[in-house]
Amino acid sequence: MTKLPVAAVPVANSVRSLRLAGIFVVVGAIFSILPFVENSGLYMIVLALGLACAAPAWFDWVNGRLDYFEPVHAISFMFFVYFGLGSIWTVNNPTRVAYDIHLVPYISGAAFYCFLGYIGFLVGYYAPFRTRAVPRMRAERLSGNVFLLVIAIMGLAGLLSLGVLETAIRQGRSFSIAVATLSQLWPLFLFSWALAWVVFFTGRATRGQKWVLFGVLVPGMLVAGYSTFSDKSMALTLLIVPMVARWYAKKRMPWTFLIVTVLVLIFVLFPLYNTFRWFDLGLSRGERVGMAVETIQSWDSENFMRFSLGTFKARLAMVNSVAIVMRDSPKWVPLRYGETIFMPTVAYFIPRVFWPEKPAMNFGREFGRTFRVTSVRTGDVFIGPTIPGELYWNFGLPGIVIGMSLLGVMVRYLYRRYGGLSGVGPILIATHIVLLVQWVHFVGGTVAGGLVVVVRLVIMLEVLRWLGRYYGLLKTDDSSI
Repeated sequence: MTKLPVAAVPVANSVRSLRLAGIFVVVGAIFSILPFVENSGLYMIVLALGLACAAPAWFDWVNGRLDYFEPVHAISFMFFVYFGLGSIWTVNNPTRVAYDIHLVPYISGAAFYCFLGYIGFLVGYYAPFRTRAVPRMRAERLSGNVFLLVIAIMGLAGLLSLGVLETAIRQGRSFSIAVATLSQLWPLFLFSWALAWVVFFTGRATRGQKWVLFGVLVPGMLVAGYSTFSDKSMALTLLIVPMVARWYAKKRMPWTFLIVTVLVLIFVLFPLYNTFRWFDLGLSRGERVGMAVETIQSWDSENFMRFSLGTFKARLAMVNSVAIVMRDSPKWVPLRYGETIFMPTVAYFIPRVFWPEKPAMNFGREFGRTFRVTSVRTGDVFIGPTIPGELYWNFGLPGIVIGMSLLGVMVRYLYRRYGGLSGVGPILIATHIVLLVQWVHFVGGTVAGGLVVVVRLVIMLEVLRWLGRYYGLLKTDDSSI
C-alpha cells in the first residue's frame, strides 16, 4: 500500500497556541473570581495593567525576537511595580505604605489613570513605527584604549562631583560652579562602564582596555559608590550594567546573578542605606556607616523585615504620588499648566557656568512640601512625583495620555537609533544601555529633569563619537557584536 504524504505539523506554533489558550483560561478564571474579592475593582485594574505590561514581551517572545532589555520591557516592568503592585501594597497596608491613610480611596482611580497612560505609551511606542527596518548605523569599535580611558576619567570626575554636590545640598552648604558643572558629566561614567563590559564580554578587549576596566573603572566604581553612598539606585545601576552588557555580548541572561542582586537590594542595600540616613549629617561617612551596621545588628526578625521588605514596598509604591495629586489638585493645589515642565527644562539646560545664580533645582522636595507628604523632620527627602503624577498636576487626565504617548515616541526612536532591532557595534550598545538606565529612572522622577538628562546625554555622546572618529580613536566596523 502506498503511504500518503504526511503534512508537516508546525509543532512550535501549536505549543504557542496552547500556551496562549492556557493563559486566556487562567485570566478568565481570575476575572470570574475577582468580583467576590474585597477591592475587586482595584484588582481588575491591576490585572488589566499587568496584562498590558506583559503583552509587548509576550509578542516579541512568540515571534522569536525578545530583547530582554528593550526599553519598553524595562518601563513596563517598572510601571507595573510602581502603579500595579504598589496599589495592592498600599490598600492592604496603608499605615506602612501609603503617604497617609486618607489616600486609600484615591488609589483605584490613580491606578486606572496610570493604566490609561500606559496604553498611551504603547500607542506612541508602536504606532508611528510600522516597520521594524531601521537605517543602518555605523558599527563603531574602539581603536586602542585612549577613548575609553578619557571617557572613564571624565565620567569619574563627574560622579565624584555629583557626590560632593549632593552632600552640599543636603547639608545646606554652598558649592562651587566647577563642581556643579562637572557633576553633569556623571552619565559618562555609566557609558564607559557599560562600554568596557560590552567589549570585555565579547572577548575582543585588548590588554590596555582590560587595564582600563579593572585598573580604573572598577576602583573608580568603588570610590564613586562610597561618595554617593546614600543613593541606592546608583549602587544598583552599577551592579546591573555588567549583566545587561553580558546579555548583549553573549545573548544569555544571568538569571542567578539577577535574582541574587534583587535579594541583595531588598535585604542589604535598602535597610543599610535607609538606616544610614537616620544619623547626623555632621558625622563622617564612616561613622554613619558603622552606626547603621550596629543598628541593623540590634534588630530582631520583625524589625528587619519591616525595614527591608516593608521599606522596599513603601519606596516602590509610587502610585501614592499620583493619588495625592488627584486628591489635592485642583481642589487645594492649583493645576500648573506646564509651569513645572517648560521653564525648568530651559533652566536645566543652561550650565551654571553661564548662570552662576541659577537656583538649585529641588523639585522632588518642592513636590513633597506642596502636597504635605513631608514634615519638618523629613523636609529634605526627595519625593518623586512620577511622570503620570506630574502630567496630571499640569494638564489633568489628557496630560497623562498625551504626555505618555509622546514619551513612547521618544523612547522608541532612540531605541531604533542606538542598538535596537539590528546588529550594531559596542559603542551604540553602550549608548543604548546608559539610555536604558535613564528611562528606568524617568518613570518615577520628573519630566524636566529626566528629559534634560536624556537629551544632554545624547548630545554629549554624539559629540564624543564624532571626536573619536575624527582623531582615529574609533573605527567603523561592519561586523556587529
